[in-house]
Amino acid sequence: MSEPMRDSGLGTRDSEMKCRTARRRQTAIWERFKTVWLSAFPESRAPSPGPRLALTLCLCSLVAACGFQLRGEVKLASNLQRVYVTSSDTYGPLKHNVEAALTRAGAKIESVPGEGIAQINMTGVGVTTVVASVGANARVNQFNMVYHVDLEISDGAGKTVFEKQPIEQTRSFTFDQTQAIGTGSEQDLIRREMERDMSQAIMRKIDVLERKFSQ
Repeated sequence: MSEPMRDSGLGTRDSEMKCRTARRRQTAIWERFKTVWLSAFPESRAPSPGPRLALTLCLCSLVAACGFQLRGEVKLASNLQRVYVTSSDTYGPLKHNVEAALTRAGAKIESVPGEGIAQINMTGVGVTTVVASVGANARVNQFNMVYHVDLEISDGAGKTVFEKQPIEQTRSFTFDQTQAIGTGSEQDLIRREMERDMSQAIMRKIDVLERKFSQ
């Protein structure tokens, strides 16, 4: 007689991980929608989730699936057409993402600073993990990931057109002691989403400069 199969619990943990990942993606889609909304309507407030949230998320999913980015939305001021970008995280993805977005907007990325070249400085770039809540058993059950960047922009004449200002993105995630193995991959997913959102936030600041100079 063959022994009955024993449930190792792996199937249940896999299902729970998939559910958590799906919730993270839904939240990311909503955040992306707010980013797009604020880019299109900078003077308005971001919409709040309501009865039509499901429809909104579906539309955002279609937009994301089509590879939508802020192409054509960001306009560069005449004194920001040639740009040198620096980042304290030299080899991190943020510098590459911002340079790629600037290129799509029509800027020429310079490899060295010089006369007539605007400069975008991103300092203090980094992600920190902060305890958000502790359970009754004195164990941490929720963290906040905070992505911080100090942004400063000067034009081709060397004049500071955007004073040094902090920009932060925050995301929360739940830590389950029974599923510690999957926590790392979940953090990686959140970090990639935050890196993408941060580059879009920086491009919105640059877009505001163009609107300011054109007035």
